[in-house]
Amino acid sequence: MTLEKLNLINVNFRQRVNSLNRCVKFKNSNLHFQGAGLGG
Repeated sequence: MTLEKLNLINVNFRQRVNSLNRCVKFKNSNLHFQGAGLGG
């Protein structure tokens, strides 16, 4: 495997992790808002 290919895989992996994190954060904030709505 060439270094360029490894780099590409690394970038793709990082982007996937970033989008996953964003999705989790969004879900968490959604739950938080729902909880606040139910509690208040």
